[in-house]
Amino acid sequence: LVYVVFAWVLFLRTRVYHYFFLDPRFQFAPLALLALLTLLTILFFLGNLALAAAQRSIAARVALLGMALATCTFRDKTLSRNGDRE
Repeated sequence: LVYVVFAWVLFLRTRVYHYFFLDPRFQFAPLALLALLTLLTILFFLGNLALAAAQRSIAARVALLGMALATCTFRDKTLSRNGDRE
């Protein structure tokens, strides 16, 4: 709710919505918001199930840690911004 209010205030200043589903001029905005809410609810419950499984099983803990690390980006600090070695 706070982000929706923030998006409205930002729209009043810039006349730009950063997400189409927050834009009330979009014909399917209510449907898009319901779909987003449904997706977030499903992801919440899947995460809850994963944590419950991790409490009972070391294999589930390792799998959950592996999935979390797979979402990370590791950068080589020896490369400068233009791609040359320092």
